[in-house]
Amino acid sequence: RGARGGADKAWASLDSADPNFEHPLDVFDGARFEFNKSPSNKFGLSHNVTLPPTPSPAAYEFGANFGDEHVLFASRLDMQGRMNGRINAQLGDSVLLRLQAQLQPDQPTPTSWKADVDYKGGSFCVGGSYIGGGLLQGHYLQSVTESLALGGSGTAGASAPRYPIAFLMAYPIAFSM
Repeated sequence: RGARGGADKAWASLDSADPNFEHPLDVFDGARFEFNKSPSNKFGLSHNVTLPPTPSPAAYEFGANFGDEHVLFASRLDMQGRMNGRINAQLGDSVLLRLQAQLQPDQPTPTSWKADVDYKGGSFCVGGSYIGGGLLQGHYLQSVTESLALGGSGTAGASAPRYPIAFLMAYPIAFSM
């Protein structure tokens, strides 16, 4: 009772009959429940229930995933009809393909998507992206020495009159303590 006695006295000193004492009306800050089930080692299901603080309505989201050593399919669907999907595919030791899509019927632009491809060579890597709406991105990174790589990236778009270009350098730094 020693350490707690002080706290009890502090709470006891709060007089709820005091007209200046305010009681919090709602202390619920929300909750989220996630239920995950894996019927096999390659397939998974998820159910997410969100109970936000009032006055926001509760939400439910369903997800399904499939994956093995070379491919991953992931998707989510909520009660408003919004859907997100992703595909990652390893097409051999050097090529990685990624596709992402989003469908939002309640938005002015209901659909968006992006496609990426990356190629990894012996001493370099190169990749590109196309984002729905006409935006192209690309990058290249070349090993100059065992511990130094130089490269660049660029972006071009049908609706953007500018073409930003960035140059980069990668050099590993070892920290010791």
